[in-house]
Amino acid sequence: MVFDQIARAQRYYALHPLFQTAFEFLHTLDLASIDQAAYEICPNKQLRAFIGSEPMRSAEAAKLEAHRHYIDIQIPLGGSEGYGWRPTQELTQRVAGYQAHIHVRPGEFLILFPEDAHAPLIGNEAEIKKLVFKIAVNPSSTDCKEHS
Repeated sequence: MVFDQIARAQRYYALHPLFQTAFEFLHTLDLASIDQAAYEICPNKQLRAFIGSEPMRSAEAAKLEAHRHYIDIQIPLGGSEGYGWRPTQELTQRVAGYQAHIHVRPGEFLILFPEDAHAPLIGNEAEIKKLVFKIAVNPSSTDCKEHS
């Protein structure tokens, strides 16, 4: 898991061949004017982005999820979003609760790898607008220029 400010995203470009493409795409968007959208930035679902509002929930109601074939980059666009976190390897054990709680605000991002089980959308607000990138763990190609 990586938690940082968008202004420092370039520090993480070397972690995956499509991270730079994702953050460069982010900077092309007028986020204030988009209510809901879906983008296929690279072909074959290798890099997609979704913008929308989702209902928030209590920490007790939030359930851990993990993705085997995709890395998430999650960015709140309005308000703070809480996440519960636990290593995916512990999901097969009888454990309760989260190992860590993270609060992500606008201007920050969270990168969640397959080994990061996460319970998103924790908060007191009714809903939150957010941007989520889905990035293939093992892309077949990183050449997305003609598709962006």
